[in-house]
Amino acid sequence: FYSFHISSAERQPNGNTLACEGAHGRIFEVTHSGDIVWEYINPFFALDRSGAQANATFRAHRYGPDFTGFAGRDLDPSKYGNLNRLYS
Repeated sequence: FYSFHISSAERQPNGNTLACEGAHGRIFEVTHSGDIVWEYINPFFALDRSGAQANATFRAHRYGPDFTGFAGRDLDPSKYGNLNRLYS
């Protein structure tokens, strides 16, 4: 993969790599052997400076389930389906 700007890569505790192909709004996890474990493409588009549609994503970070910032939070994704009609 390639992104000419706004990207990131982060090694995970299990040895996989979390990658953000920022210019294309793509986030994915890949194993050491190159297999894609999962992939997410940002469905939210906005106009860039040239007037073209863009779904750029600056950076990605994966938090473990024990992250204290999640304590007491309702993280049920089904409650947020109306944020973008692509999910409905």
